[in-house]
Amino acid sequence: MQRLENELQRSAEVIRTEVHNETRSQYEGKLAEANVQIRLLEQEIQSLTRQLSEEQARLNERVQELERTIPVAQEAVRKQVTAELEIEFNNKLEESGRTRARTERRLSDLTEELDSERRRTKRQITQLEEQLREAKEAAFRAQRLSRGNPGSEV
Repeated sequence: MQRLENELQRSAEVIRTEVHNETRSQYEGKLAEANVQIRLLEQEIQSLTRQLSEEQARLNERVQELERTIPVAQEAVRKQVTAELEIEFNNKLEESGRTRARTERRLSDLTEELDSERRRTKRQITQLEEQLREAKEAAFRAQRLSRGNPGSEV
């Protein structure tokens, strides 16, 4: 029985070894293929890492370039805004000058009209004063005549 047990153990060992070898031969090709794919993926990762580094360096350089151009752009915008404001100011100043000239002409016209009206009013007052004086004189004469001649009417 011992012998049978030993043979059984050896047979089991042989079977295990055969199964192991058979399994190993089935997966060895797949394992080699997987190792090749791993190496290819590692190479692709390295390539992508280099590309990423190059892209980062290019973008950093672009950022620095833009940062250098910001003050220049700000100065250009400041100059443009200043020029536009200056033009707007000059236009408003010219309009103000035209408005002032119109206002001065109108003031002159109104002053002239007022002076003319004042002269006309003074003439009327003078005429009215003259008429009043004449009326007073006529009334005074009439009163003197009526006192001097009690029955006469003027």
